[in-house]
Amino acid sequence: MDELQLFRGDTVLLKGKRRKETVCIVLSDETCPFEKIRMNRVVRKNLRVRLSDIVSIQPCPDVKYGKRIHVLPIDDTVEGLTG
Repeated sequence: MDELQLFRGDTVLLKGKRRKETVCIVLSDETCPFEKIRMNRVVRKNLRVRLSDIVSIQPCPDVKYGKRIHVLPIDDTVEGLTG
């Protein structure tokens, strides 16, 4: 975080392989080594990367706040639901 001049709560753009991108918020963790980052399973799935893959990080300061979101179920993820 010091090398990239990032602070807690900053937004960053993560780029994985296969041209996938996602925006995340930076949090500090003292137990994580300097050359590695931690991300949860949802972020890894969005980037389509696996553990130990290389990800690029860029600061993204111009992210606007969202006013509303739509969460829609996908047909193959809903099982046993009718109506």
